[in-house]
Amino acid sequence: MKKTSTAILVSMFVTAVALSGAMAQKRDGSGWHRGHPGKMKHLISQLDLTDAQQAKVTTLHTALIERMDGLRQDLRTLRSEMRALWDSDVPNREAILDKQGELHAIKGQMAELHLGFRLDVYALLTPQQQQRARAMFSKMGHRGYGKGRGYGFGHGKGRGGECPFAEK
Repeated sequence: MKKTSTAILVSMFVTAVALSGAMAQKRDGSGWHRGHPGKMKHLISQLDLTDAQQAKVTTLHTALIERMDGLRQDLRTLRSEMRALWDSDVPNREAILDKQGELHAIKGQMAELHLGFRLDVYALLTPQQQQRARAMFSKMGHRGYGKGRGYGFGHGKGRGGECPFAEK
């Protein structure tokens, strides 16, 4: 009985690791991360940017995409290396933790690039555009409970719905 339970747990773990790698690769190369051109068009239209501002924002965005592509490739490489570390008969704890640190460092660089882009765009705007941008940026990146946004399955209660973990 104990051997069967152990075998089931090991097979579940191996399946979870294999599926996580497959899910990470699913987005690879499909254009998913190409800077979300629809969001850029929306930004430009909502802020009523001048032609000069649009050109500068487009240049900044192109530079961001190029730098992010290199970091995404680094992430793919590190994830592949991490899978190889986990696939060994006896996983090396120190090597896995070091690799995880490298992954987090790359993700930190990516976050800094995104923030830098936002700040650079904000600096190009007039005070009226900055006010509209603040309203837009406060909505960007909203994650949480609600329809199409979040944790769990189903339709949910929509944005602002109750969190199932909130105290009542």
